[in-house]
Amino acid sequence: HIVDRTIAAKEAARVLQPGGVLAIATDSEDDLARRIPLSSHFPETVEAERRRYPTIGTIRAELAGAGFREFEERHVLFTYPMSNIRPYRDKAFSSLHLISDSAFVNGLERMERDLAAGPIAAESHYTLLVALR
Repeated sequence: HIVDRTIAAKEAARVLQPGGVLAIATDSEDDLARRIPLSSHFPETVEAERRRYPTIGTIRAELAGAGFREFEERHVLFTYPMSNIRPYRDKAFSSLHLISDSAFVNGLERMERDLAAGPIAAESHYTLLVALR
């Protein structure tokens, strides 16, 4: 959601005191592929998202260029029972706007079949990149 990450990194370094901590929440390439039901039911979203998201290596390099050091990655998993298909039908997730209409319809059909048996065991994966100024 940041237009120019290099400028944002430099500004974060400017406003943080030495020893200050910056934490960035993002989706790594692996995170994007492991999302359930978004990636599992709409697999076409994975490559579309990989084109939009910078890699963790790219973010590290941009932060290092701004003076950050001592990086740490923390992986976060949030699980929940998903039973409401409406946000998917409404394309509440931006990646659903990046796939073809047929891929979207096929994904909804997969979700409807799975939901007929009960809630989907959903998984949201995130990577927190923590850096020291």
